[in-house]
Amino acid sequence: MLSLLRQPVVSQATGMARPTLYEAMAEGLFPRPIKCGPKFAAWPEHEVRAVIAARIQGKSKDEIRTLVSELTEARKNCA
Repeated sequence: MLSLLRQPVVSQATGMARPTLYEAMAEGLFPRPIKCGPKFAAWPEHEVRAVIAARIQGKSKDEIRTLVSELTEARKNCA
């Protein structure tokens, strides 16, 4: 089952405040949310968990960017 997480939950899970979360997205270190409506965006839970796991494993910024790119690309193959 696919779970979507809203920003407050993602911030709590990652320990990143909203501005820091969006800065990480701009740097390619965190996936962008999926737009689900005009005022509704959320992140797939498995993507959030994957990035958290990579950070715990001590992956470099370049490795995390690669992971984020792969996660984002995989979204295209879900349709």
